[in-house]
Amino acid sequence: MSEIKHSAQQLRQAEVEFQLATRHSTRLDQERAPWQTLALRRFAVLCGIHSLLRDAARICDDAGADPQSPLAAAIRRLHDRTRRQLRNLLITYSLIAALVLALAVILGRELFIMSIGDSPIIMEPRAGAAVDMTISVSGSSPGGSLPPRSHLYVLVKPQGLDYWLQPPPEVTIGGWRGEAGIGQEGDRGLPFHICAILTRMVLQEGWHDANLPPGDTHCIDVTRK
Repeated sequence: MSEIKHSAQQLRQAEVEFQLATRHSTRLDQERAPWQTLALRRFAVLCGIHSLLRDAARICDDAGADPQSPLAAAIRRLHDRTRRQLRNLLITYSLIAALVLALAVILGRELFIMSIGDSPIIMEPRAGAAVDMTISVSGSSPGGSLPPRSHLYVLVKPQGLDYWLQPPPEVTIGGWRGEAGIGQEGDRGLPFHICAILTRMVLQEGWHDANLPPGDTHCIDVTRK
């Protein structure tokens, strides 16, 4: 008789926890506003409901309740429903986080473009790199193409000397590539300044000057191997 009494007490406890979980679930169902259905508080309440139902199901098992009994079946149905709600909410949170991250990347790129204007960006070689006497210089143009009536040039400046015009780079949509000569055979270990410039000036082959032409520039320093 004591075992039967104990089992009855366990089932009453399971029913109390089930009823509490049901009340919380009903209140959540009445929340319709987007800020309510996506609130972190909703996630916390669903986790609490899930915990109550898991405990109720465990108590039923300990009491030896028939899995097909009305109480056990009701607990199981609400438990499954709560798990689906939790899963869907987590998926929604993940999608929102991915969207926010994508927007942040786009915004960061646009702010970067705005901060550098139309400057061509040298992507290779990297600043501080040790380079050969003849190298490939490549990069990108933030606007995706050259502005009208503008020209892209690559200039190389040995330490203490003029900027020297290099062969014209090949320009494609969003990028460009060309070759540059970095000093002579005896210039190993010396620093060089490489600049990509977007200017309206027309520079002829053999151009060199102590100063850069007017325009948007991006420069890096490298060292001859």
